[in-house]
Amino acid sequence: MAWMLGKLEEIRGLGEKAIVFCEFRDLQRTLQRAISERLGLHPDIINGDTSAAASNSANRQRRIRAFQERPGFGVIILSPLAVGFGVNIQAANHVVHFTRTWNFGMRVDLTYKRMMTSFSLRTLEADLGVDLPHGDSLWTTGRPVVCT
Repeated sequence: MAWMLGKLEEIRGLGEKAIVFCEFRDLQRTLQRAISERLGLHPDIINGDTSAAASNSANRQRRIRAFQERPGFGVIILSPLAVGFGVNIQAANHVVHFTRTWNFGMRVDLTYKRMMTSFSLRTLEADLGVDLPHGDSLWTTGRPVVCT
């Protein structure tokens, strides 16, 4: 958690936006509180409790649009299961997979196809200067993955 908050501080310094993927609702709220306390920003959470109905004034797509249109630094916490497919968030150029879904294909889709235009992949190991094996290992190390 401390490592991720440090990364978010760096992102705040750049005035950019970040997506934090987290599957578990209790942990989503914990992340929201920690980000709020440390960074002074209250990130929105979009999960299975968030309405997708177009008639709802606070539906998922409107909340994502508000995140994208707000200038400067921003963080949004997303459930990969609730927003896994058909969501396009181009305003964020940083992605943190705080918890990672078991489905490798979904992680790739969330990061590469739906959320980003261009970025480089970094992990805690990379920041520490440790050489990682090639392939799927970046996604299965058991540590948060940060794409920036």
